[in-house]
Amino acid sequence: SVAVKFGDNEPFELKTGHIARFASGAVVASQGDNAVLSTCVFGSPKPGPNQGAPLTVEYKQSASAVGKIPSNYLRRELSQSDDDIINSRLIDRSLRPLIPKTWNCDTQIIVKPLSLDEKGDGVILGLNSAAAALTLSEVPFDGPIAAVRLAYHDKKVIINPTGAARRESLLNVILAGCSENRTVMIEMDGKEITLSELEEVFDHGMIAIGELLDSMNKLQRECGKPKAELSDDFDPILLRRIQEEVDERLYYILTDVTHDKISRDKAIQEVGLDILHNYENKAEAGAIFSEVTKKKLRSLILENEMRCDGRKLKDFRPITIQVDVFKELHGSTMFQRGQTQVLSTVTFDSASAAFHPDSISQMLGAQRKKMFMLHYEFPGFAVNSISTSRGSNRREIGHGALAEKALKHLIPNQFPYSIRLATQVLESNGSSSMATVCSGSLAMFDAGVPLLSPAAGVAIG
Repeated sequence: SVAVKFGDNEPFELKTGHIARFASGAVVASQGDNAVLSTCVFGSPKPGPNQGAPLTVEYKQSASAVGKIPSNYLRRELSQSDDDIINSRLIDRSLRPLIPKTWNCDTQIIVKPLSLDEKGDGVILGLNSAAAALTLSEVPFDGPIAAVRLAYHDKKVIINPTGAARRESLLNVILAGCSENRTVMIEMDGKEITLSELEEVFDHGMIAIGELLDSMNKLQRECGKPKAELSDDFDPILLRRIQEEVDERLYYILTDVTHDKISRDKAIQEVGLDILHNYENKAEAGAIFSEVTKKKLRSLILENEMRCDGRKLKDFRPITIQVDVFKELHGSTMFQRGQTQVLSTVTFDSASAAFHPDSISQMLGAQRKKMFMLHYEFPGFAVNSISTSRGSNRREIGHGALAEKALKHLIPNQFPYSIRLATQVLESNGSSSMATVCSGSLAMFDAGVPLLSPAAGVAIG
């Protein structure tokens, strides 16, 4: 085991080798009376080329971990809550970038809170234990990574604050980083602060992350398993041959500014189908073509400083806005940016219509009564594909939470009504979550919500 102490907090400990020993990697992160177990397992290599890291992360809050009996009819732990899904996605996007692309074994990380109280932070314990479990396992991983939660109150930065300190803070930041002061993931919401204050928060966070990384490296040296061998990358001869066959055709498609999203995608798809006809191993040829297309697009953008629709790197797509689209609604806005189109509608109700989380979430401070709710929908027709109507998927829940964070602090605390902001993506050519922020802000202004200021969002690559 290894331990790190931050300020007046109890030691942050990572321990392995005592439970869940059949797992490839298993680590318990604990602080005081709070403990979270993370396990990492992987399957046999999959045939054919790999298209992205085959990683699944599942965080699930447990009623028993907080000394409660589930309140549902069966009194059992059921499916993940929205909060569990958001936490799972947060851990996933912290780990996924550092798993090599050529790793082709299904990998699963399960994060199980064992004991939590109102002072504990299951997300930070879970993220660090998951990173440590992955680091100790045989799964190739360009880590380790570590994470801290940061608060800012009375001009002071607080590392891994308690629930009470988080509620008093001007902002709530989860920062994940790796060696050489490199940032991997930032999750943040809060009230408006200056850029210099934000830089101070990040500086303190990276120092704390460095201490955690030192302890994880020590744990790996003492307890880590040899890493599995990676599968071979693409056949170099086949790669070069396909590059030569498609290079010129891709160039003309990706530099033709008359294309829109649909026509460009269709033209690229036709090139891909032509290529597949020439090769027996269609899976590998298709994967190579996909990779070649991505690299060609990237190189053209970096070399010419021009995007495929003719815009320079810092140019916006054309923006059009319609407000008060439907007179019968409390507020509505249609926001169009290029070929991304989002309709946002606002509905008011009494305070009794607010969202009330379950008792476990309330006790842990993970969720509290919400007078403002943002619900995000992304139907398949927005990208000309077929979708099933089975409720919100993980992506929709995550994107909705992201946009909600951007807007919730702009609503005055004394506003007397519950607000439901429903956003529907009708067309998508990128950054629909940030279009949701723009559209949602405008819809609330249209409804008469006295926002402290307008809000807008952009995606950056």
